[in-house]
Amino acid sequence: MACDAHTLHQIYAHTAGYCHRCRRKLAFTAYARQAVRGAWDIDACLRPACDACLARPARPAPKDRPERSGRKPPAPPPHRPTPPPKRPRRAQVCQHTVLGGLLGAFVAGPWGALIGGLLGAVADGAE
Repeated sequence: MACDAHTLHQIYAHTAGYCHRCRRKLAFTAYARQAVRGAWDIDACLRPACDACLARPARPAPKDRPERSGRKPPAPPPHRPTPPPKRPRRAQVCQHTVLGGLLGAFVAGPWGALIGGLLGAVADGAE
């Protein structure tokens, strides 16, 4: 296929210089050359393809493929039971921890705040 240089660069850059079928690296300077490393040409889809991919026929569409005779269709994958729906998590409430810490700090200072906060956390965990 004969193209101007700008169109040729666009087609080559469309796949970043790789064959769009087999992903083999192509050489831009090897366009329309035979038996050269990285040789390529433009296929019917207007994409770059290496000489090896252009030489082999394209795979037929699924509707055009002949049916397999004598074989059973593959079995469907085993059924996996759906997991139970997750319960919505309650927001972590730490009101007893805060209240216990404040009350302990008011009554007994820093050590009271620590002990009151710990007791409040135990009460929060029990709910």
